[in-house]
Amino acid sequence: MSYADQIHAAYPLASLELAEILVSIAKDIDADPGLLADLIQYESAQTFSPSVRNPKPGSTATGLIQFIEATAEDLGTSTAYLASLSAEEQADVWVRKYLTRVYDSRGSLAVESDLYMAVFYPKAIGQGLDYSFGPAVTGTSPDGTPWNRSTTTRDYRDYVR
Repeated sequence: MSYADQIHAAYPLASLELAEILVSIAKDIDADPGLLADLIQYESAQTFSPSVRNPKPGSTATGLIQFIEATAEDLGTSTAYLASLSAEEQADVWVRKYLTRVYDSRGSLAVESDLYMAVFYPKAIGQGLDYSFGPAVTGTSPDGTPWNRSTTTRDYRDYVR
């Protein structure tokens, strides 16, 4: 059974074509394809949907890796456009482009927590599992509810697992 077949079997909402794209992206960025699939499963609220939106008030996070509008614009697109794509198109072009940029600037994403931080908090890449995000990342929404339970790289890794 190929790695793509294993991903598709573990995550039936990820098409076999999407699983094959994830294997290809992972190879390009020196990452484990299964961990990339785990990350996308977590970030997309277990949907593998390119249009899934973060439900937090004011959030623009959209898609397979929850692109925020500023990141989408930096890549030359918008979250509205990203949401209009198929999962396969979004992964093959935009997830690949984003993660390749991170890889080109930061190096290998072979370490599980570094791959996860590439999406969640790039400043934490290479900082280890006990890196603390501080109040800028662990704040509360306008209604006072915590919008992120993670306070360290380890916390986030444990949620993805």
